[in-house]
Amino acid sequence: MGGGGLKKPWGKSNWGFPCCWGTLSEQLAKLSDSIYFRSPDGDTLFVNLFVASAEHWPERGLVVTQESAFPVAMPTAKLTIAAAGTRTSRSGGAHAASAAYQRGARARAGAAETFTLKIRVPAWAAGKNTATVNGLPVQSHERGGGDSGSGSGGVKPGTYLSIARAWAPGDVVELALETTLWASPLNDDRPQWEGVVAFMYGPLVLAGLTDSDHFLPKGGPDNALRPWEFIARSSSTALEFTATASNSNATTRLVPLYQVNDEQYAVYFYTTTAAAATTPPPLRAPPTRTDPHAHAHAHAHAYPHASPLAMPPSGPPA
Repeated sequence: MGGGGLKKPWGKSNWGFPCCWGTLSEQLAKLSDSIYFRSPDGDTLFVNLFVASAEHWPERGLVVTQESAFPVAMPTAKLTIAAAGTRTSRSGGAHAASAAYQRGARARAGAAETFTLKIRVPAWAAGKNTATVNGLPVQSHERGGGDSGSGSGGVKPGTYLSIARAWAPGDVVELALETTLWASPLNDDRPQWEGVVAFMYGPLVLAGLTDSDHFLPKGGPDNALRPWEFIARSSSTALEFTATASNSNATTRLVPLYQVNDEQYAVYFYTTTAAAATTPPPLRAPPTRTDPHAHAHAHAHAYPHASPLAMPPSGPPA
């Protein structure tokens, strides 16, 4: 996935493809079962993913509708509380189950339901974040147990924002997370891999549409871990970016990896002069299967400095 000049391999629908392609399709189909969670005691609703959707909660007689255009319009989400059985623009007029009509009589009459709404704040949202309920800062609506932290409204990266209150039909929660550029170095301390970096925009891996994996950033190699100094978004409507190199201000176009179809691309870049001049040694040939201990032994020699995965560096200062 990393080197320059790569192309995504597309196979036929009935032959010539690896099993992981089928697993990928299955996982995409399963995403909807993790958008919302409810606590076993029925007192908390978790919002885990930013996806246009509706959560029907018959025990409360409520429907929570989420409006989101993630990832193109990152990273704003709008949650609207409605009584079960009422029509909402995003749900296409779908009605809740009959039990919701019975249990939601109080909600349809305008009665409030008290519970805690917990909204996931991703770790990559390290900039200026805001949250409001009915247009007011979220702190004015917290009632015990609220997460505190940096950013406006106590919207702390890597936590769930807790809003415990009496919710009534018509209540609206709006969340805005600042998406930033950051760098993810290759997790390998061997000299030949020093300065090998992938560039990120929020949760998205950016791919350079190029046939080369050598990129010396504007400002020198020390800037490689500060991509906001040489990468800029080039469109207000599309996720397109331009990276400026130190070589006569040459530029490389970057787009999210998921948008790449047939273009040549690179994800990991050699960002230092030394790294760009180094050709990494090939991996050693795999052992035969005659010795059951040979595989572990060969792996230890082929990867003598392998280390556990590390957390990525934080984004630019707020």
